[in-house]
Amino acid sequence: VVLLNLRGIDYEHKGQDDLAMADYDLALRKRPTYGVPYNNRGTIQLRRNAVQSALDDFNMSIKYAPKFLLGYTNRARVRTLTRDFEGALADFAEAEKIDPNAFQVAGNRCITYGLMAKYDQALADCNALIGKQPKNQFVLDNRADVYLKKGDLDAALKDYNTVIQDN
Repeated sequence: VVLLNLRGIDYEHKGQDDLAMADYDLALRKRPTYGVPYNNRGTIQLRRNAVQSALDDFNMSIKYAPKFLLGYTNRARVRTLTRDFEGALADFAEAEKIDPNAFQVAGNRCITYGLMAKYDQALADCNALIGKQPKNQFVLDNRADVYLKKGDLDAALKDYNTVIQDN
């Protein structure tokens, strides 16, 4: 089942989501309590805009792999999309207990705080991560979005231009 999951990840990285999903499903049929393929399946569901299916998979990932960071950060992403901000922040807090230095926490929590109009907290998360990873385009783009929502158009434009120039 571990090899099926790994092959699924490879297919997913190659953009072959149907083959990846088939491997994740087979791994779960063979071992329904293996939490990691639920998370991986959830990421595909999220890309397909099947938000409830993604949430269900991330819930199962957490149930069977409670120390697996990505289950929490991915569920937090879904909760942010559905505007369950308190649930998202609770998931980020759990993920931070697993790995206080995980870039997924600050990078995604920045988005959540930005959508909550808690701009100072959003910028603190983004800036802390950019301090460690100055070329992280995902976080630069997130920070630009926060600046835009906050009304700081010059700062947003600077970050957007940095991302575009680095491509």
